[in-house]
Amino acid sequence: MSRFITSALLAMFTLVLVPQGLLAHPDHAKKVLGVVASITADQLTVKNARGVETSIVLTKDTKVVRAKQAATMKDVTAGARVVVTAETIKNQLVARTVDITPAPAK
Repeated sequence: MSRFITSALLAMFTLVLVPQGLLAHPDHAKKVLGVVASITADQLTVKNARGVETSIVLTKDTKVVRAKQAATMKDVTAGARVVVTAETIKNQLVARTVDITPAPAK
């Protein structure tokens, strides 16, 4: 009897958890918030509040904004606070937009 209950619970958890993974499409936008740790012509590394660094691919289609105004990649510098909207393409985060945000008030 306990083997049946264990199997039933395992099947129930599988039915609940697996569809969530299947619903996570790679083209859904992901937000990355933090401070620019480094930037090159084709890659941005953002360090979040926990100290975790995330590498994001930059393309010619990546848009940069500051205060809702168009900006350029030259405006994105190490130490700048950013919110990056990215999508997963071929297991890499690719930036759609880089929004340069003001430093918090002290």
